[in-house]
Amino acid sequence: MPAASVATELDFPFEPLETPSYELPLSSEQARYQPRFRVVTRKPLPARRPIRVSPFSRAMVLGAIPALALVAYVLSWTVVMYAGYQRDAIKRDMVRLQIERTELETQKRQGQATGRVLNLASTRLGMRPAERRVFVQVPSQALPKQP
Repeated sequence: MPAASVATELDFPFEPLETPSYELPLSSEQARYQPRFRVVTRKPLPARRPIRVSPFSRAMVLGAIPALALVAYVLSWTVVMYAGYQRDAIKRDMVRLQIERTELETQKRQGQATGRVLNLASTRLGMRPAERRVFVQVPSQALPKQP
């Protein structure tokens, strides 16, 4: 081996580095699309064990649903009937009270009749009509102010 070739191998045991090349960055239209988010795939859920229901329990549940609906229907019908009876009772009371009010108004008018009042005053109380009427003038300052 020549000495010159040995020296070059020993002096440069590594490969020479490449010279960097400076390239212009690509425009946004030329650049490769980079997704914004990473796609994640989900693992499937473990299979559930089926719930075992006995036929008797299933029949009881399926029979209870219509029974509850029937009970709700009967309850609502009962409430409606009770409300109807209450309404009728209130109407009867209103008619009775209107009749009583009419009778009381009639008695009041009879008691306020002028002939009846004069008759009671003269017979029971011994009152008689005034023989002479006297009119008095009262100064306006003595009268109370009316609102």
